[in-house]
Amino acid sequence: MANIFFIGPPLAGKSRVAQEVAQQLTMHFIDSDIEIERSSGESIPTIFAEHGEEKFRHLEHAIIRYWLVQTDIVCATGGGAVLRADNRQLLARYARVIYLSCDVPVLLARMTHSHDRPLLKTADPSATLRTQVQQRQPLYESIADDVVQVKEHHSLAQTVAQVITLLSDG
Repeated sequence: MANIFFIGPPLAGKSRVAQEVAQQLTMHFIDSDIEIERSSGESIPTIFAEHGEEKFRHLEHAIIRYWLVQTDIVCATGGGAVLRADNRQLLARYARVIYLSCDVPVLLARMTHSHDRPLLKTADPSATLRTQVQQRQPLYESIADDVVQVKEHHSLAQTVAQVITLLSDG
């Protein structure tokens, strides 16, 4: 089976879903944000604060490029991984890409429990999140092999089951 990479907005549940899918398929789970922190020796908020978003995107690209050529990988990417054209090209060419789509109200409800997202640390995080989703959605859709709509009333198990069904169908 091809490597599976999850894309989608922040707070859509990419890490949790990818980890569970990897476990069920007996594949290796990778979270690109965790790998960035591990390889750089710095937290993501620190990278943004001290080096800026451009440095973070460079590190993210290196991680994606590295894991794409490994085998049996299920990777949760960061919400902005699709912002770089070279990431989109690599993902579209070398991975099965699953877009976890999630309505903005659901993301906003989840945002109250999340405090480590540098790009949402603005005067109006809700407006920032809405803008990010609006700008990135066409990018997600442009490379997705499959789209899974994350519903507020669905459990993690239901979303994972939907992904597993998609993967077994094609």
